[in-house]
Amino acid sequence: MLFTKLHRPPVSREHVYRTHLVELLEKNIHKPLTLVSAGAGYGKSMLVSSWLEKSKIPYAWVSLSDEDNDLRLFID
Repeated sequence: MLFTKLHRPPVSREHVYRTHLVELLEKNIHKPLTLVSAGAGYGKSMLVSSWLEKSKIPYAWVSLSDEDNDLRLFID
């Protein structure tokens, strides 16, 4: 499995911190799962990565692609 599928991307110094969106994520931190969904290039990975970096909460990172659309492969 590729390193990038299981590790969050690093946040660069030039990253624009989305305070409002991070506050929404923090507000729902007690929930067992957070799903962030949008089209390619909308900054989902950077948003979540910057939130996780600041919050220091325990997390698991899995990046999925079209090739992962097979339940048997995902479970193995």
